[in-house]
Formats: sequence, C-alpha cells, structure tokens
Amino acid sequence: MPLTDTQLRSLRPTGRPQRIFDGDGLYIEVRPNGGKGWRFKYRYEGKEKLLSFGTYPEVPLSLARTRRAEARQLVAAGTDPSVARKQAKDVKQREALCTLEAVAGAWLAHRAPGWTAGTLEAIDKQGAGETAGRVFQRLRSIYRYALSEELVEGKPRTTAVSLCFPPRSTQASRSVTAP
Repeated sequence: MPLTDTQLRSLRPTGRPQRIFDGDGLYIEVRPNGGKGWRFKYRYEGKEKLLSFGTYPEVPLSLARTRRAEARQLVAAGTDPSVARKQAKDVKQREALCTLEAVAGAWLAHRAPGWTAGTLEAIDKQGAGETAGRVFQRLRSIYRYALSEELVEGKPRTTAVSLCFPPRSTQASRSVTAP
C-alpha cells in the first residue's frame, strides 16, 4: 500500500534501521538517530543497486515518486541511473571549471610557484595601470593553459579572446632625420 504524508510524519526511530516501502522499489529508511532517507532499489544487469533521493522532509513524497519514475525510465531504457547521475555531476563540475575565473585561478596556481617575490610585488604595484597589451598577454596565457588542461576546445586564432582584442598594427614609425 502506498505511503501517505501522515504516515511519514508519524514514523519514529527504533534500535535498528527500518525500511518502509512505497512501491516500485521506492522506500524510506528510518535510521536509529531519527534520520529519514529516500532510497530506490533496482536491478541492473542482474545486480541489486540502491539510489538515494535525499532526506525527508527536504524531499517530499511527491518529489521522491517523481525521481523514482525517472529512474525507472532509465532502467527500462537500459541505462544505470547511478551512472547517469555521476555523469551529470561530472558535466556540471566541468562546466563550473570552464569559467574564466576558474581557469585563471588554476593558471595562477600553476604559474605562481615559479615567480619570485619581486615578480608578485611588481604585479601588485602595477594594479589598474597595467596596459592592455599585458592584459591580452595574460588572457592568451590563461587560454593556452585551458587548452593544455583540455578545459576548452578550439583553435587559439578563433577564440573570443582574439575577437575581443584584434592584433595590433605593426607599422613602423617614421623617424625624423636631419637634412
């Protein structure tokens, strides 16, 4: 028989973990310390597996049932829900690593040990007065670092950095000569 919200609120811990099933593999586990966690029990390639959906009451009964339905669809399609969850988490972490701030921080951590104290002081003293050419140089270095760490894909000549800062003209300046 499916669980109700009233039944969930009235569950009390005992000396051992309890499993109260809702149906189709979904159950709530009541631990001795009073914690209530949603679990989904399923079989994939002949092995029994468990997937956690969060704790009650943060994850209500309706949301747990929705997550169970999604996981059952993945199992029916031949995909392991726990592997799919890990892949989604990896993609999310990779996207977070690919921001300019994250790549610049990683680049700085990679390069800073090779700098002397004088180099860091000189950069600090320059502050906002750093020229556009030096900013462009740093952005190119960060982008090359991101390429080497395989955080971004692409060719350096067609990057946003190259589009934002077109190459400077290299015309030689004329000098004044005495007649």
